[in-house]
Amino acid sequence: MGKYVRNMLSAGAQFENDQLGERTQGGMLACLMDGRWPWRPPFGYRPNRDEEGKPKPLQNEKAWIVLKCFELMATGLYKQKDIAKELLNDGVKISHQLISKMLRNPFYKGIIEHHWLEGPVIGKHQGIISEHLFFQVQERLKGNKPLAVPKSRNNPDFPLRRYIMCHHCENPISGSFSKGNTTRRAYYHCSKCTKKEGKGNRIPKDIFEEEYYKLLKRITPDPKIIKLFETIVKDTWKRKQKNRVLLRSKLISDLENLEAREDYVRNLVVIKEWEGDDLKKEKVVINKKRQRYTEQLLELDELDNDMGKCVDYCTKFMSNIADLWKDSELDLKQRFQKLVFPRDLSYANKTFFGTSKLNLVFKMLSTGGKKESLLVAPGRIELPLPG
Repeated sequence: MGKYVRNMLSAGAQFENDQLGERTQGGMLACLMDGRWPWRPPFGYRPNRDEEGKPKPLQNEKAWIVLKCFELMATGLYKQKDIAKELLNDGVKISHQLISKMLRNPFYKGIIEHHWLEGPVIGKHQGIISEHLFFQVQERLKGNKPLAVPKSRNNPDFPLRRYIMCHHCENPISGSFSKGNTTRRAYYHCSKCTKKEGKGNRIPKDIFEEEYYKLLKRITPDPKIIKLFETIVKDTWKRKQKNRVLLRSKLISDLENLEAREDYVRNLVVIKEWEGDDLKKEKVVINKKRQRYTEQLLELDELDNDMGKCVDYCTKFMSNIADLWKDSELDLKQRFQKLVFPRDLSYANKTFFGTSKLNLVFKMLSTGGKKESLLVAPGRIELPLPG
């Protein structure tokens, strides 16, 4: 009899708990359907209630971090680990795992999604980012890079299409195939010009692109000048890194002092002037400092290595710009074109007319067929490197 009563009481208590759980879940579901988040809000928001006492999270002082993460990711130039490093430079330490979770959360664009809901619900809270920015980031996460140029130029058979301008009518030169009796032939042409005085004539694709290749060859700096430029950059970088050298020496000295401190504390325990608990507390402090100093050292070394790799890559690029353009895929070709010539080139009568907006580095280093480059006095070059 007593066992029966206990079972009945337990069943009654369980039934009451189930009912309470169902009512709680029902209240949370109603809250979600109303566009309100019933739990702790995500990073960048703080808990808050409106005049009716219902949850309505507000942005806190960390909201700018969320916005910066999305903006950096949308450029297509940063990985999630790179974003974490950029934030660390701003004094914000955040894991790339949190960044990954953040970039996929529609809550930041003002939308609530949950597996209890049949579909997305517009939230009552204010979003930190726009829906367009959120969409851009999702495309970057899928591996879709931003277009280097408008879509109308993206034809893999004609990389110079709508990039070169007609010298006569100042309209972009197009590219297309012409059907012959047996084969298809590729041409660049200006559809605006009339066919007189050599205007508007079709230029075979091979000849047109070979002329552009020769132009890149002409502006390629002399190897000796590139080597001089590389030496100047690296020397300037080293001179401006004196403070970094001093900081590295200080960090190494601090690490050595921590090792000595740890040995000293161990000796105090051995001679029983300190208790074991005191040693544990001191070890925690020492390990935290050691970790901080080690991370700072790694960041210094990584920056130095990145700078060296960056300079080596740039010199290789400048030395082989023509061949790199010729062997690259469409997207890289278009990026190279905009990098070397920020403004469109013009073409007429098998001649490319140069632009005053040639990339500054190429303008400074390129001989352009002359005996001397614009790199006259190395000592006068001022590079915008961090001090």
